[in-house]
Amino acid sequence: MKIRNPIQKTALAVAIASVSFLANAQEVTLYESHVLPEALVFEPNSTVGMNSDIEIVVKGPNGLVLRQNFQAGEPIEFNPATMTENGLPDGTYRYELQIVDIKGVSAQRGPGGFAEAVQDIPQPGFGTFGVLDGKLVSPETEEPAYTAADAGTTGPNSVQAAADDSDQQTRDQVIIDDLIVDGSACIGQDCVNGENFGFDTLRLKENNLRIKFDDTSNSGSFPNNDWQLTANDSANGGLNKFSIDNTTTGRTPFLIEGPAPSNSLYVDDAGNIGIGTSAPVVEAHMVDGDSPTIRLQQDGSSGFTAQTFDIAANEANFFVRDVTNGSQLPFRIKPGADSDSLFIAANNNIGMGTANPTSQLHVSNAQSSGGMTLKLTETGNSAGTGPGANQDWELTIRDADGGLGFNDPDTGGAEMFLTTDGNLTLKGTLTTATQTIPDYVFEDSYVLRPLEEVSSFIEEFGHLPGIPSAKEYADRGGVNLSELQILLLEKVEELTLYTLQQQDTIKQLESEIDALKTARD
Repeated sequence: MKIRNPIQKTALAVAIASVSFLANAQEVTLYESHVLPEALVFEPNSTVGMNSDIEIVVKGPNGLVLRQNFQAGEPIEFNPATMTENGLPDGTYRYELQIVDIKGVSAQRGPGGFAEAVQDIPQPGFGTFGVLDGKLVSPETEEPAYTAADAGTTGPNSVQAAADDSDQQTRDQVIIDDLIVDGSACIGQDCVNGENFGFDTLRLKENNLRIKFDDTSNSGSFPNNDWQLTANDSANGGLNKFSIDNTTTGRTPFLIEGPAPSNSLYVDDAGNIGIGTSAPVVEAHMVDGDSPTIRLQQDGSSGFTAQTFDIAANEANFFVRDVTNGSQLPFRIKPGADSDSLFIAANNNIGMGTANPTSQLHVSNAQSSGGMTLKLTETGNSAGTGPGANQDWELTIRDADGGLGFNDPDTGGAEMFLTTDGNLTLKGTLTTATQTIPDYVFEDSYVLRPLEEVSSFIEEFGHLPGIPSAKEYADRGGVNLSELQILLLEKVEELTLYTLQQQDTIKQLESEIDALKTARD
């Protein structure tokens, strides 16, 4: 690359090796860069750089992607010979430094999950580097000048250098009227006499191709950002790319790499956006040969913990992938799943198999052989069939009679079954919650009603004292079996006391009868 002047040379060196950023129109350098014979090295410079864990992402030829984490304060080194086992293949590489964690900074979120008072923390930077013959290409190497011989034109029609500044060829031309060129135009130091334009109307030809939009507005009420169309990096080993650059802020909001495939980004006449397709049929249409993916990456630059999720789809699943935590797949949908397999209504009711859930969880299924089953599995439960086995339980609506069964599939048969008539069958025992057992009946302080009083109560009210009447149970809407069992046990214990009292009376009467018999004899 040939350098036009010293100022340009400095700018080009920064373009390849800088990890600065522009915030509020003030440049902050997070890392100082050094180009060594075999490596590109970045030393943390600012407070944010010194206190930040960094992840470096390197993208290279043929889809190569490398990632490496660096602890806060560590230097970052690009050495093609050591980055992989066999070194990096020749080509152009793009790198991006991303903040993973900022020590001592913790952002907060409000009740709605949105950030509150987020600190403006910069990203450390990005850039490119080249590898040739397994070694880092120095960005300082200059490119030989383009000559007429390179274009195959020599002789009297080739471009000649001016003898001095007074030569006509070096003088600027000022046209104070509209300029109309009836033909094609070539602009640049490498244009030659007899240029073959083909279908080109306007051609820019040299090794630093830029179109600059220099807005000279000087009033605070008018926009005045300067912009630039840039073709390719100027540094040796730089990126083959086309970009739109905001030269006022030093940012590049739009960039296309040279090897990008056709239709990487396509906007059709309806405003549909195609990614990997020239025929988008919806507002955003992504096409790829293997698992088209959208990545949502919170990079830690706002003080929140870094977290990355992917939303992707392929022939096996539509899924959400938790990239940060071991690429777990917490949510998956298999192709062919029926409509309304999972449905959330406006009132937050959840339907499974229904678009009209009438309760918080409503499961619906068409009639099928064996009925409908809800299965609960606990893995690694020692109560299963064997050490560490799964323990399964099934809640099943039986297709034969519509009854509801609670089954243990390991043992077979229903552990509990409820018929549509309300009959309940238990394979085992029924145990209710612990309640007070009426042993107080046997205490000396307990007042046992005289049987005459009990008789009067029954005659007046038609039921045992302490036991709810039939009407009371009807008003309650049913019988509490646990409560009734305790009340009945209380009556049994009272009945036992009555029986014991009667037994004492019987013994006394027998004793008196025996005494009368003895006296008579």
